[in-house]
Amino acid sequence: MLDVLSISVFYDGIQALWGVSFSVQEKAVTALVGSNGAGKTTTLSTVAGLLKPKEGSISFEGSGIDALESHERVEQGISLVPEGRRLFPFLTVQENLEVGAYSKRARPQLSESMKRIYDLFPRLHERKGQLAGTLSGGEQQMLAIGRGLMSRPRLLILDEPSLGLSPLFVLKMFELIQQVNRQGVTILLVEQNVQTTLQIAQRAYVLETGKIVLEGTGARLLEDDHIQKAYLGL
Repeated sequence: MLDVLSISVFYDGIQALWGVSFSVQEKAVTALVGSNGAGKTTTLSTVAGLLKPKEGSISFEGSGIDALESHERVEQGISLVPEGRRLFPFLTVQENLEVGAYSKRARPQLSESMKRIYDLFPRLHERKGQLAGTLSGGEQQMLAIGRGLMSRPRLLILDEPSLGLSPLFVLKMFELIQQVNRQGVTILLVEQNVQTTLQIAQRAYVLETGKIVLEGTGARLLEDDHIQKAYLGL
């Protein structure tokens, strides 16, 4: 579904990614793991169109998307749920979800999408009239994912969805990610919880200092000596 080929990305003349390549298969969970500062968020931002690569190319469902702006990529079926949620705190839950359906492809199906999100996240339905800024951290993350799903994406990109959540809610978040995936949505996941991420990912890539250094199935990487020492403390 998604092919990223040898992208190099710079911030204000400083290189952040060096020839990064990876693929995301349709209806799979694909993970990017690595330490803070490795370039994971930069990679996701480039796929979403918020950053442009100086070198390399990105294609989605067989077509190049390098020339497309971020909102045009949403129209193509790519949705990013950013780190930190970035909700509109003074809008209600329902209003935040409605904002997620602004694209031309999503707008006609707003009511159907809203029902789908409320079925997936019953707690959001209970709080649909509540201001987003007054929700708990877990509820805000549900809302951020729900807003991302309102655009009817074929590829949902999640950047650190469990960040700042309680251990119990972290488990719930991974269950929700798998549930969304089972509904047919392809997932590209960046997550600090490496062990659980590799357990649910069909394919994973390890990013270190802006370069892909390892790749394989999630199960194989869980058994890799470098992963166990560097990320799992084994």
